[in-house]
Amino acid sequence: MNTDLGILEMDPVTAELTLTSCHSGVSVERVREATAWPLKAAAVVAETPPPTPLELLTLRGLTAAV
Repeated sequence: MNTDLGILEMDPVTAELTLTSCHSGVSVERVREATAWPLKAAAVVAETPPPTPLELLTLRGLTAAV
């Protein structure tokens, strides 16, 4: 699940969402503060790679259509 702060992945055993990646400039603590439950974080939380030029073009097209 991709959010505006990071990426959460479902644990295949417990089905609990776990923070695995934070977007650039976002800390694990900021994501936890914005979450309504005690958010579990991976042992190593990566930084989400920036969007590719094609992804940016697609997102801008969606924004223009709204």
